[in-house]
Amino acid sequence: MKLREVTLGYQIPVSLLSRVKIRSAKISVVGRNVLMLFKNTPHIDPEADRFGSNSQGFAYGELPSSRSMGVNLNLSF
Repeated sequence: MKLREVTLGYQIPVSLLSRVKIRSAKISVVGRNVLMLFKNTPHIDPEADRFGSNSQGFAYGELPSSRSMGVNLNLSF
């Protein structure tokens, strides 16, 4: 089981945006492939085979997907 994606966001209050003429603004931090909660085999991702999926009916296992972090800023004018 793994934690694929986590998003933490904050809606900026409209009172702070009135001077800039922005109707709404939200900033969020996004993390992908954040945490492998538990697995039976160490150092591999049991979800993916060497072809990119388990579509062959048997899994080889691959190295875990890389983690990524990002920031989103959504503005409405």
